[in-house]
Amino acid sequence: MPEIVPNGWFDLYPALRAVDEPVWDIMAATARLARIPARTSVFCEGDACNHYTLVLEGSIKVQKATGGGHEIVLYHVEPGQTCALTACALLSGTRLTASAIAEMALTLVRIPKRPFLDALDQSPQLRQFVYRSINSQVTELISVIEAVAFVPTHERLGEFLLTKMSQQNPIHLTHQELANELGTAREVVSRLLKEFEHYGWVKLHRGWIEITNAASLRNIAT
Repeated sequence: MPEIVPNGWFDLYPALRAVDEPVWDIMAATARLARIPARTSVFCEGDACNHYTLVLEGSIKVQKATGGGHEIVLYHVEPGQTCALTACALLSGTRLTASAIAEMALTLVRIPKRPFLDALDQSPQLRQFVYRSINSQVTELISVIEAVAFVPTHERLGEFLLTKMSQQNPIHLTHQELANELGTAREVVSRLLKEFEHYGWVKLHRGWIEITNAASLRNIAT
């Protein structure tokens, strides 16, 4: 049974606090909480989109399967953000064109499609918030495409490991998960990690990676 959204959830979305049209209050009253366990599906490619989604806790990983059976991570949705893909599907009336999983346990605010679209039609402030959110994630997606197309994989791997190290060291990701993040094959990541280990930059374990020489990784990272 969906939970009623508690007061104060706007704290993560200050731009929405400024929305003062009556239709916004009607829409907000329909919002419900959804809780999704870590490493479970949030939505699948081809699903109909029935809700506008905002993240309160946890993280969503939005990814796309390629024709060759590989996956690439398009972007992440963190607390205080919304999912551009679901917003575009709602606006266009189309089905979702990628899938998403919960990287960690999620608490979401979900607003049903019809109240959301009604409010969007009548609220310039809400439209500005939604379009800016979409633009932010499209910009992030363009950065991913540029990196995959133009930056050598070993540089991107080094940079990604350093970014993750700032959040946790050791890094609890498999070679396949790293490959998905970088838009390459697992075999490529495994080969590069073995090279990094040979040079003493990392130490590899089953399911996790320890950074042992961050300075050397910074030398190769973009």
